[in-house]
Amino acid sequence: MKSQDPCLPPVPEDTVMFSAGSRAKALSERLHAQFGKITPQVMMEIVKRPVAMRSNLHDAIFMPETLDMWFADAGKKTPACDEPYTKVNLKTILDTYAATMSPAVAKQGE
Repeated sequence: MKSQDPCLPPVPEDTVMFSAGSRAKALSERLHAQFGKITPQVMMEIVKRPVAMRSNLHDAIFMPETLDMWFADAGKKTPACDEPYTKVNLKTILDTYAATMSPAVAKQGE
């Protein structure tokens, strides 16, 4: 059984969250509201302002079961959470990398 610090916003069961101040309160409320229904697209909404700081440079949402990852980077004047996300599959990236690396190139990196 986990222990909840009474000074912090409540954390949903089986959840780890990192935040502070009013951003932590907003994150807690959003996670509780969507608990059991969180998809990558829902998480993209959960992490928007005010959860994300104005200085939000990068967002990444990862699905360990499929190795899919969605990421967004900040624009010139916009936080990452307001930019479009790109989906990649890490297994596909690693397989492509392994297939294109020749033994000679691989040895150069050693």
